[in-house]
Amino acid sequence: MNPIIRHFLPSVIRGVYRFDDGFSEVEDEKDFQQFVEGKLKFLPSNLLEDICRVAKLSDFRSVQHQRTLPAELLETAQTVAQRTKAFFRLHHYFENALVGDRLATDVELKDAQNYLEIQFVKKILAPLLNEEGLRVIRPQRSVGPYFVDFALEGGTKLALEVDGFGKFKTRNELDNFTKRQNYITAQGWRVIRFTHAQVMKTTGVTLREMHSLLKADTQFRRFLTVQWHTAFFRELQPPEASQTAIDLVNNFYRIQDWLVEFTLAEQSSPGPLPLKDNFGFEIPFVASAISTLYEFLDAVASIADVDFELPKVEVITPSYAGVWAAGLHRLVSTKDVDIAQARIIDAATVVQRAGAVPVPSGEADVVKFRRNLSLNEIHERLQYFTLNIFGYRAPAIN
Repeated sequence: MNPIIRHFLPSVIRGVYRFDDGFSEVEDEKDFQQFVEGKLKFLPSNLLEDICRVAKLSDFRSVQHQRTLPAELLETAQTVAQRTKAFFRLHHYFENALVGDRLATDVELKDAQNYLEIQFVKKILAPLLNEEGLRVIRPQRSVGPYFVDFALEGGTKLALEVDGFGKFKTRNELDNFTKRQNYITAQGWRVIRFTHAQVMKTTGVTLREMHSLLKADTQFRRFLTVQWHTAFFRELQPPEASQTAIDLVNNFYRIQDWLVEFTLAEQSSPGPLPLKDNFGFEIPFVASAISTLYEFLDAVASIADVDFELPKVEVITPSYAGVWAAGLHRLVSTKDVDIAQARIIDAATVVQRAGAVPVPSGEADVVKFRRNLSLNEIHERLQYFTLNIFGYRAPAIN
């Protein structure tokens, strides 16, 4: 697979995960329904009805509970404050976060350049990590010529970045950002970004996401203050939680992102890549997600001079998936006979890619548009993108 594929991941191009920042603005059931309607627009129009059919219809409060780390699992505010102060004392960068022996107030910090980083420590890192875990964190760690907000080196190397309100105002700013991300990723770091809304407004949701991220690492998990037992976790996160409309949409794109990262990291072998759909839906969810990705990349390759080198994929899925076979991409097939070496794909598998910034390698070639396309070819390709990406149907011809 060509690493430049990361430039064209639909989840990144369309801002699928970023859309969830809007959840922080939801206050009631009406707002929530509008939010869900917007989220569902990310699904391909030809799959929308079938996927929505398996979605669990949840109300606002239920979804809010499912997406949030319960406050009762956390330690007391006094204990967290003590750890927070100890962390700030260790690092000169956070000297403005303390006034004598107390934590500075938000009013005192309102103009501080490191305001959001301070809040990230207070609201996310200190509640989740014990003192030993906080000592592992390196704020403003240098990675070559760049500095990352927080660096954690365990089984994986995590570069945690917190965004303020800044936007790219010029093409040069965007190019510099991409160059920076390319370099940090090339050094073996996985870059995870958290927005202002995630830190300040949907803190409980971010706590849960960060907990899942750290719990997945064999070294980081021993520093967690919240140790969920399997039985309790099962009660807290019922199987149908991944079937809410929000999670269905996210998982649809996480499957695509997982496939790309897995394929780029693993040595290719002869024959199709065997995967097992373990989502448990009455539709071939994994096969449909991968097929949609391949169709999108084919459309890109029809107007851009690039070969994505897509691998064949064979998805083990229930027998009823046979009726879907005709609608799948030519490189995607299904079968109902299990294969021992098949990779199991479920919500837990693909969620670990969430939040990462996928960046193409620095050696990726520049992509140019194809030449000599006829007007009819251009029209056909435009119709694909306007329908499948923007949701506009072709006008009726009288």
